[in-house]
Amino acid sequence: MSEPKEQKNEYHVAVSTSNNTGIFGNVTDTLGKAETWARRWETRRAAQATR
Repeated sequence: MSEPKEQKNEYHVAVSTSNNTGIFGNVTDTLGKAETWARRWETRRAAQATR
């Protein structure tokens, strides 16, 4: 159950990043995070399928 903790850390990073870079940086960061989550989800789904 270490996943929520990991997610929380990513959220704090996103907040501090958006505070530094402003709106455009925040949008870019959000898009990058969505891409990362999609990739992570695919990896996890594939891992469960091979189990």
